[in-house]
Amino acid sequence: MIGFAQPDGYLWGITMPKNRTIFACTLLAGMAATSLLPERAPTESPTRISFMHSPALVTQPAPPPSTGTAAVERRKDGHYWASAYVNGLKLDLLVDTGASKVVLTHKDARRIGIDTHKLDYDGIANTANGEVRTATLTIDRLRIGAVMVKDVPTIVTQGALDTSLLGMSFLSALDSFEFKGNELILRK
Repeated sequence: MIGFAQPDGYLWGITMPKNRTIFACTLLAGMAATSLLPERAPTESPTRISFMHSPALVTQPAPPPSTGTAAVERRKDGHYWASAYVNGLKLDLLVDTGASKVVLTHKDARRIGIDTHKLDYDGIANTANGEVRTATLTIDRLRIGAVMVKDVPTIVTQGALDTSLLGMSFLSALDSFEFKGNELILRK
């Protein structure tokens, strides 16, 4: 490991030995010895870290991917309603595998802070209630229980929809989802 000496006598938070010659020789000998080893493919990804305000590139294991599992129960109406947090604010979303994207009603979009008057409603969607004008945007993060998906493609409707939908733009970003008994199990 190579460090950067600081003016105050620190090397990555470790006090430098008083006899810098011995330290330098030890460091160079270690570097020479490792250069004689056979070259191997890296198995770990480099991570940039900082010690004592001095950047260094060292090899550390990559952090584990964000993982989690959540269960969405079927309610008495026969539908699966997910209690979701959209950009940190709670919304109830009806799970709809027939919806290509997450769909927010005009009211729910305003509720989570989207200025719906500034959206460009240039799309049209066919719903059970007929055609509705739509605007496309991206939700930063959508979380259900321990499962979070970032950058979720979303549609906001201009009207004619009473319920926000949890569509495939969220579900397809998961590792898996399955209907098991009265639960929808989400895994990421």
